[in-house]
Amino acid sequence: RGSALSMTSLQLVSRWRGEDLGQPIPNERHAVSVCLPRWRDNVGYEEGDPAVTGAMRAGYPRFFFHPDTADLFATIERMLAQPGKCAMAFPSEKVAWRCAEFIYRETGSQTEIGSMCSGQIHFVLMPIAARDTAKAYWQHAGEIVPSRMAVALLESRKAVDGTREKQLLRERVAALQGSSAEDVYLFPSGMAAVFTAYRLLQRLRPEARSIQFGFPYVDNLKVQQRLSRVRPVEQACSFFPRGTEADIDEVARLAANEKLLGLFVELPGNPLLGSPNV
Repeated sequence: RGSALSMTSLQLVSRWRGEDLGQPIPNERHAVSVCLPRWRDNVGYEEGDPAVTGAMRAGYPRFFFHPDTADLFATIERMLAQPGKCAMAFPSEKVAWRCAEFIYRETGSQTEIGSMCSGQIHFVLMPIAARDTAKAYWQHAGEIVPSRMAVALLESRKAVDGTREKQLLRERVAALQGSSAEDVYLFPSGMAAVFTAYRLLQRLRPEARSIQFGFPYVDNLKVQQRLSRVRPVEQACSFFPRGTEADIDEVARLAANEKLLGLFVELPGNPLLGSPNV
């Protein structure tokens, strides 16, 4: 029985050895998981060790530029970027403008915005020094160009918009929620959905602080800090990492003395699975 289990495991998990570091899981072009087989590989990834990050051929798309997406950026740079400039592409003009505004707010750098492929893609041209800032926007906001779309554009094909499939998803979610399909919104990533909710609240109270109650997934907090219009970022969000009963009393005190932007809670939290008392 042990031998059969081992053979099955090897079939299901084909990449787990040290030499598999950085390879996609599964071995598929658009895989979003990567092999970090040893504890030291995981530590090295978090610390930005070039021996680990340089070996990666795949990764979660908000944190790691998929090779096809990176090729799209490089193609735009070869065609349009002047020396000392780089490019990043986004799925719409509005997203490109939001990235440009973030770059200016964080660095003061001026950018250019344009479109390609009959308006299917919009890009931001920026100084190379601003690239890491733009990558932070890509990660936090989650408004990204999927690798399949990048492939279509690189091959001069029209990207599939999936209108029928999206409508089917809306109808299925609506049926489960007992709502109308018109009230279901789809986003390219979970963080894009969170960021959209945050921007809607900002329209109502642009200068107000938000509350992060309980320990969150990292980018949920970063959205409220770095993507806020409030400066300094320490005043953009009040963070209660433990989410205790005493913290609830403090939130009540804040709410009684000022108009708050909104309250963000994860149920359960990622990664600690904590669930504040709502």
